[in-house]
Amino acid sequence: MKLLDHSLERRAFHVLFVYNVIVAGLMWLAYPKLPERIVSHFNYYGAPDGTMEKTIVFIIFSAILILIPICMPFVRRADPQQHNYKKFESTYIRFGWALSVFLQAIFGVVIGYHLINGFPVQSLILTALGLLWMFLGNMFGRVRFNYFSVSVRRGRLQTNKYGAKRIVWPARCGLYRVY
Repeated sequence: MKLLDHSLERRAFHVLFVYNVIVAGLMWLAYPKLPERIVSHFNYYGAPDGTMEKTIVFIIFSAILILIPICMPFVRRADPQQHNYKKFESTYIRFGWALSVFLQAIFGVVIGYHLINGFPVQSLILTALGLLWMFLGNMFGRVRFNYFSVSVRRGRLQTNKYGAKRIVWPARCGLYRVY
């Protein structure tokens, strides 16, 4: 498989990798202050309904944060239609950043729940989800023609805008309901 020169992508994912390593390291600073078993799952109402050993939770979250910027360039190159990524490369990079920041926020909520009394778990998780949905919905319009999109330009743009509105508005309504 021939690797193309993707200096923008490579640089963006190197920066994301360094950023995720720094954030994971900062999160490990909270490790000694937490109990042996920490909450690993919250239900819709923000009540904890699952726990795990803190070492396992920290290893899993750190591994995911570090593997996102490592795996995304390889996922792109494994796609048979990899030449289409040039058409939405900045969107692909932004998706990697959005996913990383979202997971960092969720991990921050898990840590905050144990360190701060009365931590607003439900509102913060729903806010993070709403912002992620709004971000993804707004990115739909940036995706240009590729193997999976409609071949007619006008139809594709209308479809992407329609889909973006259908994702962004419920996310806004959800954020309004949270606050």
